[in-house]
Amino acid sequence: MTDTQSEQPKLEDIFPLFFGHAYSQVVTTAVRLGVLDQLTDGAKSAHDIAVATETHPPSLHRLLRALAALGVLTDSGDDLFELTGLGVLFCKDTPTPVHGAALMCGDPTLWQAWGALEEAVRHGDTGFHHAFGEVIWDHLRHNQRLASRIYGTMKVTTSMLAPAVLVHYDFSPFKTIVDIGGGDGSLLATVLAGTEHARGTVYDIEPALRQTRDVLTNAGVADRCDVRVGDFFESVPGGADAYLLKHILHDWDDEASVRILRNCAEAVDPGGKVLVLTSVVPDRGSVTDPMELKVLAMSDMEMMAFHSGRERTVDEFRKLFTDAGLRLGEVVSIPEHPNFHVIEALPA
Repeated sequence: MTDTQSEQPKLEDIFPLFFGHAYSQVVTTAVRLGVLDQLTDGAKSAHDIAVATETHPPSLHRLLRALAALGVLTDSGDDLFELTGLGVLFCKDTPTPVHGAALMCGDPTLWQAWGALEEAVRHGDTGFHHAFGEVIWDHLRHNQRLASRIYGTMKVTTSMLAPAVLVHYDFSPFKTIVDIGGGDGSLLATVLAGTEHARGTVYDIEPALRQTRDVLTNAGVADRCDVRVGDFFESVPGGADAYLLKHILHDWDDEASVRILRNCAEAVDPGGKVLVLTSVVPDRGSVTDPMELKVLAMSDMEMMAFHSGRERTVDEFRKLFTDAGLRLGEVVSIPEHPNFHVIEALPA
């Protein structure tokens, strides 16, 4: 028996491994019902919250006690509940991705996909495909609730990432920038706002582009940015000297990723760059922060549950680039977001 195996496990380490799913459902149920939003003005009784949220008072009281046990609320003992600092993050009007992420992660559709994780491990493919018989992006075309939650969360997380990317990566050499799978345009809007001489194009499937023109207009860059509908597996707009792929390749397996990259390689101007904005699996032992390791590992499991891709190492990206007719350039870390990088792919 090794030293690690001989250590006596603590209950606080074991309990979340069994009841992590319950923690998530308790919190996301409260978010969906608007329970926490009722407390932004101060403490309230369980009865008053139940009336405001049209819920069953005894059942809601039990939910509030559970939220207090998880540190989301405080329970004064006089049937009054109040938000903690943690609880505030889950409120609707808080400028963080937490509220939207809670709605997305607690969505019943995604829970069914997580429930098929065992099948994904046994047989390959994704949990989502085992649960629903289709890939998630096709499913979003007819599940507007889930689409809204996923695209909304992507918008907020991108708005947090983009300013840091602009600080650490120099976009000034580029005259024309295409954001492949660019969604609502939040990333490219930030890049263009900081690169005043450049023009851009947001390129994605139609459902992802419904708010793009508004985002570009609000950022003051609509006159320098086009919006185009298309499928990056078929082709991408040509003639640009920079192509952005933010959190795209980790959704897809190697074959599909090479296909996307090859389309970019064929479209990019000579001397241009394909910029992959993504998490990177670090070399073994190079990261010791347990939270960083958990975030990366759970992101990889999320890919197995919902998508055909995975998180990759720099060497794995190098191979993808080579297979697509590209070569690895500079790898730029974004310190504000651990394990997030801008990886350059250059014409071979």
